[in-house]
Amino acid sequence: RVFAYAAAQVRHLIESGEADQATAAIARWPAGWRASAPGQLLAGDIRADAGRWRPALGAYSRARARDRRMGAAEIGRGTALAELDRRRPAIAAYRAAAAIDPADPVAHGFLAYALLRDGRAPQAPHPTVPTGAVAAQDPPAGRALVANGEVFVTLSSGPDGSLP
Repeated sequence: RVFAYAAAQVRHLIESGEADQATAAIARWPAGWRASAPGQLLAGDIRADAGRWRPALGAYSRARARDRRMGAAEIGRGTALAELDRRRPAIAAYRAAAAIDPADPVAHGFLAYALLRDGRAPQAPHPTVPTGAVAAQDPPAGRALVANGEVFVTLSSGPDGSLP
């Protein structure tokens, strides 16, 4: 639990624009915490926040290597790769994030945006299209899937499964 609170403190500092204080907090952590997947993820976030994309990519890659189930590290990798104008590897990272947690709308949203930027996204379904088959895919999330399996629309569904 102590590590969770320390990580939450660093996350708060990053989101508050206090990257220097976040870096100092991590520096006070035991080496094992700093080297852990969450520690590397936070280190990547600090570097990304400063626009230091290569070091951020390294930290996100180390986080992913330490925890193969950490989708957030793949999203970080994808974002860093996209910022480094490496679109295809970014798309691969977002696909990996979506594969880690198929129900994560953030991973699917980043993937959809990366595909759009790369000019490879098929036309997304229009929200007024009948949704019976679409809603059956995932009624609580109201996700719509296109033929190639990429998620391009995430909408809230009504109690009867209809989309707005």
